[in-house]
Amino acid sequence: MSARLDVLGRRTRLLHRLRSTLLEWDFVEAQTPLLVAGTYPDFAVDSMEVHQEGHFLGYLVSSTEFQIKRLMAEGLPRVYTLTQNFRPGDRSTRHNPEFTMLEWARLGAELLQIEADAEALIRAAWHSVGRPILRWEGRPIDLEGPWERLSVATVIERVCGRSLPDFSLSSLNVASADLDLPPDFRTDRSLLLSYLLSEAEPWLGSPHPTWVIDWPAWMTPSAGLQPHRPDLAWRSELFLGGLELCDGFPFLVDVQLQQRLFEEELEARREAGRPMVRLDRRYLDMLASGLPPGAGMALGVDRLMMLLTGATTIDTVLAFPWEDR
Repeated sequence: MSARLDVLGRRTRLLHRLRSTLLEWDFVEAQTPLLVAGTYPDFAVDSMEVHQEGHFLGYLVSSTEFQIKRLMAEGLPRVYTLTQNFRPGDRSTRHNPEFTMLEWARLGAELLQIEADAEALIRAAWHSVGRPILRWEGRPIDLEGPWERLSVATVIERVCGRSLPDFSLSSLNVASADLDLPPDFRTDRSLLLSYLLSEAEPWLGSPHPTWVIDWPAWMTPSAGLQPHRPDLAWRSELFLGGLELCDGFPFLVDVQLQQRLFEEELEARREAGRPMVRLDRRYLDMLASGLPPGAGMALGVDRLMMLLTGATTIDTVLAFPWEDR
């Protein structure tokens, strides 16, 4: 059997273990649409448009977050999706414009609960492929020891060697003053913070997996805000060996605040010349009717498969990479 076919067999066992674990936890799997009428306006995430004979039909889904929450508002306490997502332009050794994502959410849950879910799912997946010794680009990963938690501010301070009192553009520029950066980065806080985080990625998650927490609210427009620090969102991103694997947060249930944050994202896209998008109005209508508190998480299945098999490129773990579709 070829190495490629062997990897696809191991991928099948991985998907089965993820589903069986969630079934043991009494989750319902939802088959959500791949083509949606409205989408997420996040400045950093573009959506793939679908047209037919010059008519706009919608977007290929970039995340099932909104669909999961709509089902939970109807009364389902635990929901997950394991399906394809699409994001244009994302193509590298770590990115394919079409990729597999596991997303799940629990009503009544907080951040620590969904972090615990992710840790248990990743360990279960690791067992399903024989508990191999894990390394990513030469960096060891220990899944059995304690998992680290670092704030975004702490991560940036380690990169820059200076304190970061807040996430304003001026504070980010002061903290990174000793770094040689492109001029455009000095005038855009989103670009600047993303660059500083990318500088930290190689050492995040080794030897122990690292949860990066306490994100600026302006980077997470659908996450719950911290009451004592409303400039910060309750959000966690998980890194293993320098590779980002998970992203999750509690629900933002205030429809007026959600609408304002979405409008701010749209304005940022307009000012930067990014493609404008149509909002998911059904999601906003659902929020207006009432969404109970809860929390959800997304896990990149292709990247998890890369870590578990030692693959250096995402194409190795896909049956059909983008150019072969």
